[in-house]
Amino acid sequence: MLDGPMIIMIIVWLYALSVAKRARFRSLYFWIGCLGLFFILLYAFRTYYVWFFSALLTNIVGFFGHLGNAFTTSPVYGLINIACRNGGNVILHVDYECSGVVEKTAYIALLAFYPLYDRHERMAWMAKGLILILLANSFRLLFICFNVYWFGPDSMFLFHSIIGRIIFYLCVVAIYYQVFTKPQIQKVRQDDFSFQGK
Repeated sequence: MLDGPMIIMIIVWLYALSVAKRARFRSLYFWIGCLGLFFILLYAFRTYYVWFFSALLTNIVGFFGHLGNAFTTSPVYGLINIACRNGGNVILHVDYECSGVVEKTAYIALLAFYPLYDRHERMAWMAKGLILILLANSFRLLFICFNVYWFGPDSMFLFHSIIGRIIFYLCVVAIYYQVFTKPQIQKVRQDDFSFQGK
């Protein structure tokens, strides 16, 4: 996990963070922290992270697929086999993109350096947010699989590449709004109210 490039990346990142902190450049500190942690996490856990979330997603989706007799799964390999109702099979591979690793890693990195929360709030939101992103991704995959089951292999591109992505990203934007944007708006309103009170 910790190879030469990884160690160099961490050292450079920590040094840049310390410089930004000493210079009291808060926004620069935030962005260096977020971007650095994002790339470090993606690089460090590139193999196990993807496999874990791929297997977890495939298990969740497989549970509902078995209930509806619509598709079968192979969690170890991250495969979903959809036996379409009007004939034909579609095999969906839950890979790097489908696993939601990038979205989860971005969420962790942003939250780790978000200044409005203390340590306990960050940990609580980290757990809640990761669960919500996982559920949103599970819903997206279930939506894709059941629709492909009903409408056949030709509908795969429409439901996977277009509608499924829109659903997932709308869910992720809603989660990001709740965690990052809404508290910021509330803080600005409180500051405005305090200023007017003076």
